[in-house]
Amino acid sequence: MWEVERADPVTARRAANDLKTAKQHLRQGQNEQAVECFVKALDDHDNVDLVAEQARKFPDSHLAMRLLELTATKAREYLKRDLGQDCFEETFYAYGGFWGVLDTRPYMRTLHAIAHVAFDMGDLDKAIATTVETLRLCQGDNMGQRSFLPPLLLRAKRYEDALSFCQVWLDPQYDGKQRPLGGCAFAAPDPEPLSQAFVDWHTESWRPTDLLLNAALASYHLYGDCEQARQYLSLGAKGNTRIMCEIWVRSRQPTKPYSRPRTANSREESHDYLWLMQDLWMEHDVWAWATRHPDVKEAALKRCGYAECSNREEAVFTFKCCGGCKEEWYCSPECQKADWRKHKLECFGYRQKLLASSPRDKDFGSESSVSDDEDPDSLVRFAH
Repeated sequence: MWEVERADPVTARRAANDLKTAKQHLRQGQNEQAVECFVKALDDHDNVDLVAEQARKFPDSHLAMRLLELTATKAREYLKRDLGQDCFEETFYAYGGFWGVLDTRPYMRTLHAIAHVAFDMGDLDKAIATTVETLRLCQGDNMGQRSFLPPLLLRAKRYEDALSFCQVWLDPQYDGKQRPLGGCAFAAPDPEPLSQAFVDWHTESWRPTDLLLNAALASYHLYGDCEQARQYLSLGAKGNTRIMCEIWVRSRQPTKPYSRPRTANSREESHDYLWLMQDLWMEHDVWAWATRHPDVKEAALKRCGYAECSNREEAVFTFKCCGGCKEEWYCSPECQKADWRKHKLECFGYRQKLLASSPRDKDFGSESSVSDDEDPDSLVRFAH
């Protein structure tokens, strides 16, 4: 077993001062000086996470990338010193399970930051290579890279690799197990239609909608309007109905990811998916193919949330949503009022969970939480 070597007290104090000075430089717009001080702060291994976090705050992506790459290099040196020179190789006892070794996590988070900054800069090759390396080291994907890599591959027009990756992560045989190379072996994808057993497996509420939709898009680009592509599209459209609704009405694409916790197939997850992928679905032939699929239409058109009403939308987003949770839809203010007594606790519970980490829901620009005695009239808002 290894023993992690920490910085001596003198080095730790000096690095702490360098970190403080670097933050001051960054606040004052002295970015080059900030980089120099942040690099000095890396003399203490415990500052790797802090420096990587601060790098994302640089207004200049090129400076941010330079600092992140220097941080990753320093972190690799520390890990080789503490865990052994082979810690990044297949001979390392924790190969593929890096996340289980606590001291590797700052390095892994730094790789994560590099991939995202590279994406922001439009450097798809670097973003893909870094994400693949992250998955090679942590094949159980504790950092959620499986949601980030397929959009990168699709943007790079690596459709076979995108479909191969999605198929590995969607394969029930790997449930609860690590995928080989984190899904990045990139074997030839299977072009055959999905089995009924596969479809049944992915009809649960926790189905990975992003992977299903990405697989649908990759399959469509590879094989055209085939049964497999339609099956993936059907499963994905039903998994998170808001995604295809937003695509259907050509809504404005989000400009940044959602920054706080979310639940599976929630409105928050749809926001992130659209941030990464909406423009690829808006390509003329893709949009036309997706929106004519009967299951997409079935999933997109809302039914009135009032149990005693049987009305259904004739066009997407013509019903109004609850202004509090934005999860329930009504054909009229009268139905919303009639359902309010039943929906009230559910609505407030959702808002409380959504706002748990922040007093305001800045990612969606929605209003602050409503009070218990708020009139339901004030909760009715147009969805767009």
